[in-house]
Amino acid sequence: MISPLLFTLALVSAGPPKVNFTLNFLPSPAVCLDGSPAAYYFRPSSSNSSRWVISLEGGGECTTDADCLARSTTKRGSSKSYISFDADITGPFYSNSKTANPDFAAANQVVLKYCSGDLYSGSSSSSSSDLQFRGYDMVRALLAELQKNTKINSASIIYRSSCCWILLAN
Repeated sequence: MISPLLFTLALVSAGPPKVNFTLNFLPSPAVCLDGSPAAYYFRPSSSNSSRWVISLEGGGECTTDADCLARSTTKRGSSKSYISFDADITGPFYSNSKTANPDFAAANQVVLKYCSGDLYSGSSSSSSSDLQFRGYDMVRALLAELQKNTKINSASIIYRSSCCWILLAN
């Protein structure tokens, strides 16, 4: 059995991950807290792999209007500051290096940016402000977009959130 320390050292010595993700915006009603379009980063497989890893970015929830209003001016509540290539997508799991990421280096990778503050469960607007709680709509729109524009329908899929993993395989 490999010790966690040895595994960590091996990953660090493999060098920084190569990412090459591109930004894509989702159609309404998939919007962030502030109403800006929800977004995801995508890196297609380098070898036509049928493996897909879909990561739902974490970031906690906002629980009051004041908390959600404050969040709506940050990248956790607005897509206005997102850049074409995301420097925040780091770590060996996202690497396309077979040394750093032997299991998923060639997989199609998707990272849904978290900007809804509702734990991906909302599909409504606030009755007391202009805030949008559309996390559920974001996930639905992401899957519809991938089904329309990629070969995801014949894939082995791993969903990954900040807290857990779910494997769905055909």
